[in-house]
Amino acid sequence: MSDMQLKQPYSELSEPKRRIIRSDAALFVLLLLGAIGCIALSHYLSDRFGVLRIIFQLSLYGVLLAGGYLIYRFRIVSYRYTLSDSQFLVTQVVGNRTKDLFTVPIEAIVSVGVDEHAISEGRTYVGSRKNTFAVTYRKDGELRTLFLSGSDRLRELIEEQIHDGR
Repeated sequence: MSDMQLKQPYSELSEPKRRIIRSDAALFVLLLLGAIGCIALSHYLSDRFGVLRIIFQLSLYGVLLAGGYLIYRFRIVSYRYTLSDSQFLVTQVVGNRTKDLFTVPIEAIVSVGVDEHAISEGRTYVGSRKNTFAVTYRKDGELRTLFLSGSDRLRELIEEQIHDGR
């Protein structure tokens, strides 16, 4: 692409890899079985040790809640990256809901690359941070960094946009 105009906005969705549990239905069944297991285990421990059942239930529900949060954060959340001729948009996708997280004007982007020491503006990637690339931009006179788990194609398009815009 030699001119700085994209013919149409480029968009891609970055989703977590599905490893052990491959379907959302299986994940739901697993969480439901976890809740039933918490109830059964708290009854057993209460009968066995004579301690109030509520103490066991609260602690086991806390573990289940923490596990559910981790599953939500690292399995269910996806990010959509959209690049147009004037801006770069990062959107969080959870099920059918979307939330725009960052909108960065193309002229504000300083560099695209790997910057392991930068402080992230917020989580905008899936998986491990070592498999990301950094987009550094200027906002209110400060340098800020977004880490993205986008494809090599997205990285190339962003680089072309910032180089053609200068």
